[in-house]
Amino acid sequence: MSTITRHIPVTASTDDAWAAIADPGRINELITFLGSVTVTGHERSCSLGDNGTLQELLVANDPDRRRVAYAITKSPFGFTHHHASMQIVDAPDGSTFVWTTDFLPDDLHDMVEPIIDAGVASIQQVLGTGTPS
Repeated sequence: MSTITRHIPVTASTDDAWAAIADPGRINELITFLGSVTVTGHERSCSLGDNGTLQELLVANDPDRRRVAYAITKSPFGFTHHHASMQIVDAPDGSTFVWTTDFLPDDLHDMVEPIIDAGVASIQQVLGTGTPS
């Protein structure tokens, strides 16, 4: 199974950064290349514009740990398994956004990594670019 983890230092406070991920219907305000987002119960749909739609299962939303988890159940990418989490942790000059994605098949790694990195760039633009620790 491939795993991609990014520790993203941001200048936003932990409370402000948590607010940015706590509402699953606003993920497109954080990862701005996502189009419209709809949430029904534990299911989220994210438009990728001309590239299709992501269907996701919202697995966890834990305000005590400032962590959300989700699984992509249908996408144009060919995942046979996908699970990811996003978490906000305190840092000396703001907070750290931790994004971990596990997926199969492994050979999708070279396609998925640039998408994650584009998401990282968007997160840093929205939450402020912190100093690596």
